[in-house]
Amino acid sequence: MLPPAFDLDRAVADVHWLVHEVGPRPDGSAAADQAVDGIAARLRAAGWQPQTIGWRGNLVACRGHGGRLLLAHSDTVAESPGAVDNAAGVAVLLELARTSAAADLCLGFPAAEELGLIGAQHLAHGLPEPSWHPADKSIDLVVALDLVGQPRPSTLSANGLGPVWGSDGLRWLLEHTEVDVPYGYRAMSHAAPALERSDHAPFGWAGVSALHLMHRGPHGVFAHYHQPEDIAVSPEALAETAAALEALVTAPTPPAPGADPAFVLAGRVVPGWATWLLVALGIGSGVADLRALPSLPRQLAHALLGVLVTAVLVGLLASTGLLAPTAEEHTAATIMGTPDTGWWTAAPFCTLLGTLAFFGLRWRLGPRGSAPLSAALLSLPLLWISPLVALPVAVGGLLGRLHPALCMLGPLYLLRPDGLRELAFHGLLPPLAWGLLWVLAIPCFGRYGHASPIPEPRAPGVTRGPGSA
Repeated sequence: MLPPAFDLDRAVADVHWLVHEVGPRPDGSAAADQAVDGIAARLRAAGWQPQTIGWRGNLVACRGHGGRLLLAHSDTVAESPGAVDNAAGVAVLLELARTSAAADLCLGFPAAEELGLIGAQHLAHGLPEPSWHPADKSIDLVVALDLVGQPRPSTLSANGLGPVWGSDGLRWLLEHTEVDVPYGYRAMSHAAPALERSDHAPFGWAGVSALHLMHRGPHGVFAHYHQPEDIAVSPEALAETAAALEALVTAPTPPAPGADPAFVLAGRVVPGWATWLLVALGIGSGVADLRALPSLPRQLAHALLGVLVTAVLVGLLASTGLLAPTAEEHTAATIMGTPDTGWWTAAPFCTLLGTLAFFGLRWRLGPRGSAPLSAALLSLPLLWISPLVALPVAVGGLLGRLHPALCMLGPLYLLRPDGLRELAFHGLLPPLAWGLLWVLAIPCFGRYGHASPIPEPRAPGVTRGPGSA
């Protein structure tokens, strides 16, 4: 719930000031200094005493014991006025500075986020002011705002829920907010916290319960990221963000950091023990098919041929410029260097064509081996990365006893059109290589689960007579 005195018009006015009066605010520029001075003046007018920590313009202000820390970086890239990235976040924190009921709160405005989280790292280490340190202030929750305020339709989502977030922490988060927790983001943060790219990251690395709130657009990306067109925000999205933050900073103390691989499904927390159980059942289902091991090489050979054919077809469709490029592609080309070849529009066709090609070749060559066994073997290296990464493949293998096509459960999360788009937009996988993701569907080339040895297929036209051995 919003604080009673929260003034949305005043927050929108602060966004307008940063975007249209100050403009692009790259770290070290006169505009960045102007923004920092304006933020500090607004904090002082609200009764706070901001100080600079370790880096020019790296502001933080605390009251009480500072038990919760909210962050919104004040800088932008040189080309963008940064409405969504990140004037919206700054404006929300400034309005909460004026109106929040939280007695123990710190508000941070990290500098040089766009240069590699420099300001946040100084805040996390308390340099060069030893009197200000998260441990001294008993910080039990850090929330970074970045890319909030995206125009509708968008969903307020929690990113960066790394290994320190277990079942109890996720329950606490969902009890006090209505944020979305996408499975892919949770799995990535749990598996590879070092890849986090927002200001919560240095605190999470230090073992603090930290997360990143953002608005995800209808396709999971912000089309105007780091672009001159980033000039508009949604007032309703600002209010939604502020209400979630106020709930978090006035809530009871969150649980101590945990490590179990829990996740959120349909708004409910699936505990970590259930994750381990499902992975174990999936792998156990495959182990029960060890008799199919001799025919596994042929399954693998056929499946890799399917991946190769699929990769060529999908790569051609995604990279030959058959369809008109979009704004999202232009952004990806500018930021990540991904060629704008029409891959955004082509993504649904790539998913359809790749699936048809892969299963068409399976039908032509015939299944071999065992779907559950190959899924179990594929789950093992993924389990070493994270049980949340292995889970969809292991569950797919378990369902493969009903039909091998159900082994697609895991790959489909990435192979759906928006999954392909997000991978390309963030520079994680170029469209030319989308087809390689069908490696995850190798178990689909197997048979149902088998409890007995699998006979080799007969050659066409060969029959066995009464005296045949």
